Amino acid sequence: MLASRIKRRVKLHGQRLIVSDLRAHDMAKRAHIFLRPEPSTDLVWINAVARYIIDQGWEDKEFIASRVNDYDKYRTSLDRYTSLEKEGTFVNTERRIQRLYQALPSLGQSRPDWVILRDLAARLGHDWGYQNPSQITD
Repeated sequence: MLASRIKRRVKLHGQRLIVSDLRAHDMAKRAHIFLRPEPSTDLVWINAVARYIIDQGWEDKEFIASRVNDYDKYRTSLDRYTSLEKEGTFVNTERRIQRLYQALPSLGQSRPDWVILRDLAARLGHDWGYQNPSQITD
C-alpha cells in the first residue's frame, strides 16, 4: 500500500525518490537516487542518518515523547556515529565482532580515529607505523 502511494507521487506529482537499501529492488530501480551501502555498513549508515536527523532537529519530538522508550539512551548511543567515514570492527550487543567498511571519504581535514591516535603516538615518540585499520588487529 505504501509503495503504491510512493510510486504514484513520483509518477504523477514529480516528487524525487531517494532509496537506500542493500538490495536493488523495484523501488530502487525507480529511484532518482539509489544509495547502496556496502555490506556490513548498513548498521553504521542508519545510525549515522538517525544522528544527522536528530542533530538537524528534524525528528518528530511529539511522536518520540509519546511512543519511544529510553530515547535519551538511544540518543546517547548515537554519539559514536559521527560519520560514515569509519572503518574497523566493533562488538555488537550479542558479543559478535562485526567488520565495518568506510562508506564515504573523510570530509575536509577530518581523519579517522585510528589515524589521530597513530599520529598522536608518533608525536609522543612511538612510531606504530599503521597504514590501515587491519594492521592494528593483526
